[in-house]
Amino acid sequence: MTAAISPSSPNQTPPSRRSLAWSLVLSAIIATVWIGSQRVSMGPAVGNALAGKAPVATVPTAEKWRLGTFNIHSGKGRDGQLNLSRIADCVRGADFVALNEVRNDFPSGESNQAEWLAHELQQRWLYAPTEERWWGQLFGNAVVTRFAVDGWQRLPLVRQTSKSFRNATLLGLNAGARRVHVLVTHLERASDADRVAQFYGVMHWFLALEPPVVLLGDLNTTRDAPEMQSLLAKPGVIDALAQLETDPPRRIDWILVRGLNVLAAGSDDRGASDHPYYWADVQLP
Repeated sequence: MTAAISPSSPNQTPPSRRSLAWSLVLSAIIATVWIGSQRVSMGPAVGNALAGKAPVATVPTAEKWRLGTFNIHSGKGRDGQLNLSRIADCVRGADFVALNEVRNDFPSGESNQAEWLAHELQQRWLYAPTEERWWGQLFGNAVVTRFAVDGWQRLPLVRQTSKSFRNATLLGLNAGARRVHVLVTHLERASDADRVAQFYGVMHWFLALEPPVVLLGDLNTTRDAPEMQSLLAKPGVIDALAQLETDPPRRIDWILVRGLNVLAAGSDDRGASDHPYYWADVQLP
C-alpha cells in the first residue's frame, strides 16, 4: 500500500528558500563587518579655532610657558586601568600639551578623551583623528591648550606598507605680533620604511616653517637613528628634553624647537600611561 503524501502548507517556506534567505542574511553580515573593519584615512582638514568655551590667552612674549607631550595609551595606565584623571594630573599646569593615542568613545555618544581632559583642565582642545573605522573616528592625536589658535591644518602622512594611517597637525599660536608654529604628530611604529618616510616629511615642514616653531609627539625614533641625528645636526634645532636629569637613551617622545629658549625640562612617569609625560619650559627670545 502506497503512503499518502500531504501537500505543503501554503504558509510554509520551502527549505530551499529558507536556506537562500539565511545565506543572504549571513552574506550581508559578513559584508557589513568587512566594510566596518576597513581603515579609511581622515584626509586633510583646516580650521580657524579650537573647540571649547574656556578663556584663551596669547603666548607670553617675556615670561616662560610650558610645552608638554604625552602618549596617553588611550587613557590606560601600566596597571591596565582606564583613568583619565591620572592623565589630567600629569599635564596640569602645562600651557600647551600634545596628546597621542587619543580615543573617541564612539558609538557610546560620550565626548572624546581630549574634550574630557580640556574640560577638566579648563582649556580648549582639538581632536585630530587619523582614520575612520567601524563608522567612527576612533583614534588619533589631540591638543589641549590655554592659548589662542589663529588656524590649524591636519596633514596626512605617507603610508605604503603599514595598516594604520598617521597624520600631523600644524597650529598657529597667537603671540601678539608674532606667531608660534606647532607641529603635533605620532609616527608609524610597525613599518620602519613608513616611519622613516614620515619622519622626513615632518622634518621638512619643521625646518621650512618660520621660527619660532615646535615639533611635539611620539616619533617612534631614538636619538641614535640616522634620521634623528641628521635633524639634530641642523642649525638652530634644539632638543628641549636634552636638559632632563636622566634622559633615557631609547626615548621616542620628543619636544624639538627652533627659535625658542629652553629654560628647563622634566618628566612624570607615575604609570598613568605606558609612556612618561614630558614637558619643557620655553621662552620667546
